[in-house]
Amino acid sequence: MSTYSDDTKTEIIHTRSMKNLVVFTVLFLATACATSPGGRKQLLLMPKGQMDSMGQQSFAQMKSQQRTIRSGPVFNWVTCTTNEILRAIGENPSRWEVQLFADDSPNAFALPGNKMGVHTGNTRLAGSTAELAAVIGHEIAHVKAEHGNERVSQNLLAQGGLVLANIAFGQSEQTDQLIMAGLGVGVLMPFSRAHEKEADLLGLDYLVRAG
Repeated sequence: MSTYSDDTKTEIIHTRSMKNLVVFTVLFLATACATSPGGRKQLLLMPKGQMDSMGQQSFAQMKSQQRTIRSGPVFNWVTCTTNEILRAIGENPSRWEVQLFADDSPNAFALPGNKMGVHTGNTRLAGSTAELAAVIGHEIAHVKAEHGNERVSQNLLAQGGLVLANIAFGQSEQTDQLIMAGLGVGVLMPFSRAHEKEADLLGLDYLVRAG
């Protein structure tokens, strides 16, 4: 017959469960480590196929909500510039979808699943093909370096850290807020700056390759 009280048994089970969860989490994160094209350590938890699917769905939604321009000199300029960069980095342009969106904001973006979008506001801002190519190369670099996957993985890690903390210390709204604030400053923000710097460097390399 056990000599432990019910409270002691509960504490022992809680401790063992916590240890098992921590071990599982460490092993899971260790297998998800990767290295970015710029030599930076990354955490990639999402399968590439799932990220591609998410990007394709988001792109389809954008096209359904915004007017696209599919012909004309500006469309040809964007398409040709994008294709030159893709060929220079060993990508098959026919496997990418390029869209020109009728939007005055100076924006451009690329999504997992080989999707490239450029706003007309960006084409008006670009004073030359080189300037347009710099923006497009930067956005393609985000996809090639899997920055989207890394951002999603960081968010998942933040949520996982919150779950672990609640298990370890008991659920508390104040504790939750403190943990999330710490994760935001200590984990998420620095990576965001690193993504932009890496995309700048990779994008410049793409421009050199494309001449």
